[in-house]
Amino acid sequence: MPVRHTFNELAKAFIHEENMEKAQRVMEYAFENLYHPHLPPCYTNLEAAEVMIMLGETDRAWELVQTLHHYSKSRIELEQRERRSPSRLDVFLLERSRELLAALDER
Repeated sequence: MPVRHTFNELAKAFIHEENMEKAQRVMEYAFENLYHPHLPPCYTNLEAAEVMIMLGETDRAWELVQTLHHYSKSRIELEQRERRSPSRLDVFLLERSRELLAALDER
């Protein structure tokens, strides 16, 4: 989702400038307005989770990644039940979400 990506990039720019307060506000707004349960998760969940980790918000990062993990896993399982190959994107998102969840578990 391009709008989510834009907010993630804006927060990263503030982090690069060491303005954590503005980065936090950007991500708070994004979380409240762009990451609703009725919207499907996508690659931007990974980006947002990485930003939240940089901001020390590991609980929010976990929530973003866990949502994406479940979504990707269910899509892959559906494709397999229907004897179709899952998309490379879904496979990538599942693998990357597993990696991030493991990294968050270590914290």
